[in-house]
Parts: sequence; C-alpha cells; structure tokens
Amino acid sequence: TYSSAVSACEKGQQWTRALALFAGLPAMLLSPDIMSYSASISGCARHQHWARAARLLDEARRGQIAPDLIMYNATISANAVAAMWAQSLALMAEMHRTLVWPDVVTYNSALAAFEGSGQWPGALALLDEMRSRSKLRPDLTTCATLIRACGKGLQWQRAAEVFSQMDDLAVGPDWLTHTALIRQYGYGQQWSLAARLLTDTLGRGFRMDLEASRQLAITCVEGQQWQMALQLCEAVQNKGLQLHPDARHMLIYTLRNAQQPDAVAFLQQKAEH
Repeated sequence: TYSSAVSACEKGQQWTRALALFAGLPAMLLSPDIMSYSASISGCARHQHWARAARLLDEARRGQIAPDLIMYNATISANAVAAMWAQSLALMAEMHRTLVWPDVVTYNSALAAFEGSGQWPGALALLDEMRSRSKLRPDLTTCATLIRACGKGLQWQRAAEVFSQMDDLAVGPDWLTHTALIRQYGYGQQWSLAARLLTDTLGRGFRMDLEASRQLAITCVEGQQWQMALQLCEAVQNKGLQLHPDARHMLIYTLRNAQQPDAVAFLQQKAEH
C-alpha cells in the first residue's frame, strides 16, 4: 500500500522521499492513515524537524486520527532537539488524557529536552513521575540523560547523586554514564574527581564507542588535563581503546602542550595506520 511505501522509506532513512510520498496522497485520492502519519513524523524527528513533526501531529488530530504511542514519541523526540521541554510535557499530559500510556522511550525523549535546556529540576521531577505514576524502570539512557541535564545546569553534585543511585534504580553504570559524569565533573572543574572516575572507567574495560572517546578528549583539552590525556593514550596502547579522529587530534594537542613527545609520536603513528 501507499502507507507501507511511506513507512518503508522512513525506515530506510529516506525521509525526504517519505514526506514526498505522504504529500502526494491527496493527489492519488487517498487519505493519510495512522501508519503514514507515524512514518512521516518519525522521519521528521530523525532529521530534527520538530516544527514539521508538530504540524503533522496536529493535522492528524484534525483529520480525526487519534495519535498513537509511536506518533507521540516521535514528536516528543523532535522537541528534544530544540530543547522544547514545555511542549514535551504538554504532549505527555495529552497522552494521559487520551489513555495512551507513556513508555521509557517517551520519558527519555522528554528528559532529553530538559537536558538541552539545562532544566535539571524538571528532569529530576520527571524521573520521580516515571517511577511513581507510570511505574516504569529507568534504563541507562534515562540515567545518562539525567546526569547530563544536571551537569549542564552546573549541578555536578546532583549528577554524581544520580550516578550513585543507579544501583537503587536497578541500573548498573556503564561507559555511557561514566563518560557523562566525567564530562559533568569537567564542567564543574572537579578535575581530581574526573581523573579518578576515568581511571575507574578504563579499569572496568568498557567497550566505549567513538563518540565516548571524543567526549573524554574534549574534557582533557578544555581543562588542559594532560594526565588524563595520557591515560587515554595508554588505554589505546594497552587496552585497544578506539579513538574518534577528533579525539586523536585533541589528545595530540594537549600532550604536545604538556611536552609529552613519546605519547604524541605514538598517537601520530596510530593515525597513519
């Protein structure tokens, strides 16, 4: 069907084609259904077009199509890109009124909007609602987003509290939350805490992704923390840590300024291979 084609394009990350197919429905004397709306809104969210996502959701309502969980989640996810936390809360309130129950994805997307705006009190309040009203269990993304939200509000102590409560939340810390907290310590210029946690992170042998290495390198260069940069360099050499290209450049810059020629030479050699 035409709606299936729209959905297939969105899942194949061909969102412009998906929206073009969606816009062509009236010319084919076809009416959009919940599948085509969900796919189109998801495409907008994936490519950070929050205003268009909101318009499509409103259009669905006016067309007597009741939004489902996928449509709400996609719209809230799009709002997160623009840090539109108030709009996200309004949509969640609408979900409760229409008996569409939020899931963990809903809350994580709304929390991301609070993170973007540095609204850490709202993020913590949303965590309480998630656990008490919706009876949902936070996951690693929930905790990492909360840690970043607290840090962007310059509340590194709050970020550390969230990290320390992860066992109580039945969520074990991983590289995602470790990296998030190290960044927040950097924002608060708590370099000894950052270095200690970096040592713990590397000692646990987490398989970090490239973006994590970039975030850690940013912390090193922002604080001119060459000892931490040296730790990362040693992890590349001894633990097989993979570096984002940007991370490698930042570490070389920091270590060169700290007059650590051996480490610089090692990273440059790794770059050549």
